[in-house]
Amino acid sequence: MWVGGAGVRTTTHYDPHDNCFAQLHGTKRFLISPPADFAHLQIYPTEHPHSRQAQVSYAQAPPAVRLLAADLKPGDLLWLPAYWLHEVEAVTETISVSVVTPSAETLLLEKLAEGGLASALPFLEESGGAEAWDGERLGSALRVFIPALLQLLSPRLGEMDPVEVITRRMWSAAVREETGFDAAAQMACTEISPADRSLVMESVPRAAQRFAPIADDLLPIFVVSFLELLQQHVSALHPALGVGPHFLEQCVGSEAA
Repeated sequence: MWVGGAGVRTTTHYDPHDNCFAQLHGTKRFLISPPADFAHLQIYPTEHPHSRQAQVSYAQAPPAVRLLAADLKPGDLLWLPAYWLHEVEAVTETISVSVVTPSAETLLLEKLAEGGLASALPFLEESGGAEAWDGERLGSALRVFIPALLQLLSPRLGEMDPVEVITRRMWSAAVREETGFDAAAQMACTEISPADRSLVMESVPRAAQRFAPIADDLLPIFVVSFLELLQQHVSALHPALGVGPHFLEQCVGSEAA
């Protein structure tokens, strides 16, 4: 239940669950945009305290961001699907009730999170598990795996480049300054062995298959969330690879180019 005074406003953000939002008292205004527009709003990275919130408000958003407006009055019900971006303002004193349930996409991400690195990278399951790969070998494999996976998904991703979204938009200049990002740090981007390259490339179609149930309008934000989850898994085993933009920026970006 939400109770608030007139003028209370949320930041622009998205939630990982489906939401039935019922207005009981007063008027509340929703501004809503589809998940495919998230890159224009520069969502904060997962490890930031403002994760899932936008660095750019709707007032500052470029024209490419599509907006729907809904003024909810007592008795109105809004269905807000997971990952749809929104900003909410109480026009008057308000009382609202929100009933949420995890989306299928969120449950899939949670399954990948609970399954660890091997569940996210099929080639690990066939080669002794994540424990059999040291940081250097795993890093070289990811340099091949990530660009190959994105290339396979590119017909559905359109012009959106998930690596660019993470390294340039989510990890914006403001976020880098705030988090003390060390721009001078250099990653050791090692070359993959022929045997590992073959193993990785054979696993890419199977990895891409798990994205088949994801709707096209949700796929860009889901793939970005998957890459962030992958970074978290990797950094837990090999902290030197990190969860910031360094590895994607210096190693994966050069391989993709």
